[in-house]
Amino acid sequence: MKPSICSFLFGRIAIAVSLLFAVLAPAAYAVSLYDTSGNFTWGNASQFEILTLGSGTSGGFTLSAPSGSTGYEITGNVGIAGTSSNFNISGSADVNGTIYLNTGDKVIKSGAATISGATITNSGTLLNSAATSAINISSLAASATQTNNWIPDDLNLGSNATLTLNSTGHFVMNLDDLILGGGGAGKAGAVLTLNGGVNSTFIFNINGDLNVGGGAKILLTGGIRASDVIFNLIGCDSNAQITGDALVNGTILAVSGSVLVSGHDTQINGQIIAQQVCIQSGADADKMSP
Repeated sequence: MKPSICSFLFGRIAIAVSLLFAVLAPAAYAVSLYDTSGNFTWGNASQFEILTLGSGTSGGFTLSAPSGSTGYEITGNVGIAGTSSNFNISGSADVNGTIYLNTGDKVIKSGAATISGATITNSGTLLNSAATSAINISSLAASATQTNNWIPDDLNLGSNATLTLNSTGHFVMNLDDLILGGGGAGKAGAVLTLNGGVNSTFIFNINGDLNVGGGAKILLTGGIRASDVIFNLIGCDSNAQITGDALVNGTILAVSGSVLVSGHDTQINGQIIAQQVCIQSGADADKMSP
């Protein structure tokens, strides 16, 4: 895999910010990759289903759903960590959770959109701690030693393709791109199955992009949880795109990129943390219990 200047820079930023927060809130943010049980240490980032890191127009969260959509598009809290950013919610989109805003952030609501929880302004302390945790985890994961013998630079599964990866501990794979082809014309979307026990983890360090096409799936078996899987996009221009009827289990972490999720039956089970997030066309994202 090609080296990433972003992972190098964020590693040093994470160290600097960690030293500052070590004085202010030592228990609130992640300083190591794993806890004593072998699970990821998310700190305050674990409180959010959606956490955006960018400021101004480079950050924020856009959520939309067509008229007549039912159920919640977002189940979990939303955090806008960057300053002077917006949470735009429109159409029939619904959020079942609390909205946390930083300095200068706004909620812009239109149509029949609803938010079931409170909106809490001036949440900079919590959000900055959560953002620090996310950056730390991304940097630590990017530095983890690869544990498999995967030879190609990419993991690219076409339509109808299936692949099962197994972990009995901490699995780390470094890639340029992770691509799961969509279905159509009588073909099924690709299926990537991650098999591991309750103390297993998977890290995919992706220097390029994560693309999951329509109908493609990332499944979990053996007792492993969505919170035990990280798709860590570490390139300066690394982005994720999840499209129609796809299913992804795991955390999408793009501390310098964006995440686009679209399609009425598209489902993300796990957190989404990025500079900027857009979920449209009635796609759903749920925070799974750790």
